[in-house]
This record gives sequence, structure tokens and C-alpha cells, in this order.
Amino acid sequence: MSQEYSDKLKSVREKIAKYQREERDILQKQKKAERNRTMRKHSLMGEWLQSQVDQQRDGWSEEKLIDVLDAFLRNPRDRKLFGLPELEQNND
Repeated sequence: MSQEYSDKLKSVREKIAKYQREERDILQKQKKAERNRTMRKHSLMGEWLQSQVDQQRDGWSEEKLIDVLDAFLRNPRDRKLFGLPELEQNND
């Protein structure tokens, strides 16, 4: 292969690598933005629920919230955060 074609091929490969890096960076930023939107939604939902519990509105009480969380949470760290007992391990 002539030097001219070698140089062109090298240039094309460098451009491809550059665009692949740019694509990866854009996708990472997109994922981060989506995670941020999701976390904001969760935060707002939590704030709303806490306001319902604080004001005892729509049937929400601290006891009801704890009952719901007790049925929902499985991760020991999450359960501890809400003062819930550890779940028994099922060793079948």
C-alpha cells in the first residue's frame, strides 16, 4: 500500500476514534441527565408523601407509611434507615 493511502487510512481511523469518544461522552451526559431527572422526581414524590404524613392527610399516617415501607423494603440498609427490623433469611 502506498504511503498516501496509509496516511489517509490513519487519518480516517483517527476521526472514527474521535467520533466514537464524542458519542460515548454524549451518551454518558444523556444518562446522567436522565438519572438527575429521575432522582428529582423521587425527591419530589418523597416530599409530597412526607407532607401528607405530617399533616395526616388522605389517610396517611406515620404508622401507615411504616407498614407500607415494611412490606416494600428488602435491602437491610434501607430497612435500617426507617428503623425496620431485618428480614429473616429464607435458606431453602
